[in-house]
Amino acid sequence: MARLGWWRFWRRRKSRGTALHVEPLEKRCLMATVPLVLGAVYIEDDTGADHAGDTFEVSFVGGAAGTTLEQLVIDGDQDQDGLGRGDSLFDTQLGGLGADAASAFQIVSLQTADPTARVSAQVVDGTSRLVLSFERFQAGDKLVFQIDVDEIELWDPAETDSAVASEGLDPVTSGLEFHGSILTASFSAPWYEDASGQTIFRNRYDALLEGTQLPLTPDDDGGRRDRTAGGVLQLQQKVRPAEVSGTVYHDRNLNGRREPGEEGLAGVPIRLVPVDTIEPQAVLETVTDAEGHYAFVDVMPGSYEIVEVVQPAGYRDGLESVGTVNGTPSGAIAPGGDRFVSVVLPGGSAGVDYDFGEYLPVRIDGWVQWAPRGETCDDQDSATRLQGVWVRLYDADGREVAAVQTGEDGTFRFDDLEPGEYRIVEETPPEFFDGDDTPGQVFGDGTAALDGNDAVTVRLGSGASLEDVVFCERSPASLEGYVYHDRNNDGERQVDREEPIAGVRIELVDEDGQVRVATTDAEGRFRFDRLPAGTYRLVERQPLGWLDGRESLGRVDGALQGDIGSDTFTSIVLDWGSRGVDYGFGELLPGAIAGHVYADPDGDCRGDHEGPPIAGVVIELLDENGTVIQTTQTDA
Repeated sequence: MARLGWWRFWRRRKSRGTALHVEPLEKRCLMATVPLVLGAVYIEDDTGADHAGDTFEVSFVGGAAGTTLEQLVIDGDQDQDGLGRGDSLFDTQLGGLGADAASAFQIVSLQTADPTARVSAQVVDGTSRLVLSFERFQAGDKLVFQIDVDEIELWDPAETDSAVASEGLDPVTSGLEFHGSILTASFSAPWYEDASGQTIFRNRYDALLEGTQLPLTPDDDGGRRDRTAGGVLQLQQKVRPAEVSGTVYHDRNLNGRREPGEEGLAGVPIRLVPVDTIEPQAVLETVTDAEGHYAFVDVMPGSYEIVEVVQPAGYRDGLESVGTVNGTPSGAIAPGGDRFVSVVLPGGSAGVDYDFGEYLPVRIDGWVQWAPRGETCDDQDSATRLQGVWVRLYDADGREVAAVQTGEDGTFRFDDLEPGEYRIVEETPPEFFDGDDTPGQVFGDGTAALDGNDAVTVRLGSGASLEDVVFCERSPASLEGYVYHDRNNDGERQVDREEPIAGVRIELVDEDGQVRVATTDAEGRFRFDRLPAGTYRLVERQPLGWLDGRESLGRVDGALQGDIGSDTFTSIVLDWGSRGVDYGFGELLPGAIAGHVYADPDGDCRGDHEGPPIAGVVIELLDENGTVIQTTQTDA
């Protein structure tokens, strides 16, 4: 488990509850695995006179990647108490403090991996301190330079005449005389603290160089042991540790941003996995605190993955949000979620807000029912549940999320859904009509409403549910009857001797004027099925060659229903599931009356037609009420 800060936590019970106490711990120190080794060699090039400058070699090896030497200080004031006998000074100008000739700082060679590397020197003639400043000088690079070094043999601190004071200087400074001069170096490296250290030049230094692989001249090279001195400085660089933190929280609206009212989730294991760090780093694991917060501190700089190890109980993976490192976004969300990848933590940086959003699934349930004739959709006790009805679920963009068929008990259910907006659509079975639906009841954060026929729209927040959605279906009504030859015109069909009339057009007109058409079959019967509840008008189109007879009123659900008109029944009221039967249209074949008008010479009117016919006589046909209904004339 990662340490969350430089503190140790523990709990101590008190009589009134539990208090939290903290104890400071020593800061964790992260070290580079490869030590940094710098070496400098001094070579006195004169052999008793002061004709040339003395040579120095400088190089370093090891250290962290990207380490550069920033500054090197060589100080001949061996006791650091001001110039005195036995100290060394730099003689860079004639006429100043120095013995014999002088030689200023001069680079002999600069071997570097980076061609832009630079070295500059700061030194005051007649002083003991030489300061070298470096740019892009890396491990394995080597600097060789010359500068005249003199040794103080006699010294009067009160003497102000440099010519007089110079009489006490030796132009030749041996390795033994340079022994004790101070060497100070400063280094920098990305993601590491600046490192510096100090050592002294030693007359015999081969043992110091052994095993370092520093490319420096050894002590007895060319038999010049008494002319050389060397210093070796070893440093251990300290990493500037990084840290990263975030939160696991209940993302109630599933928008990937933690907002007020969205509580943190405690006890969730989080793992920090090193991918490419500047020094070896173990995998760390912690758990979120009571506020859902987690943190990893004092970790090696580098690239990491942050993993939510176990999904909180009952929650589903929501949306993660990539955090920032020192204010700049770093990393990405891995496919599948619950993991941040490529999170780069530079040395000394702080990554924050690597948050894992979680949500509680939402649920939708309900049923499909059929309301019998005479009952409403609200009469759920008398309703019959329907099995095998398709119910489909669509998201806010109209994409189908799921589809189920109602079970034996007529119920349907959609589980384990993300919070959001949905539309629930029922497919009415072909043998039914849509009835009155109920949008159900939302428990938790959300709303629900009817959305036209057979549809409900709902918005559900995390953990909410929509329960008891009801899609109600109604049975269609039907209407049937017959057309026949009413031989005795009594309006009652005698099936055994009054034959059916086929091919007659029958029209059924609803309240909106919509017309349905049927044609009588060979038995003279017609039928209209799948009718919604309403008031209807039934119309017969008079068959060719027939006269309108009497109509006989049918029954709806056993009771006479409607009004009779000429070839018409009106005000037929059908409820859901009603059955109207025996609406009869009686028809008559027209009759014929024929006779003769003739002269009857003997006047006996016996019809023996002994006289000639009389043409052009007007004959009138009257009905039983004395109304003339036809007129004709006798022919020739």
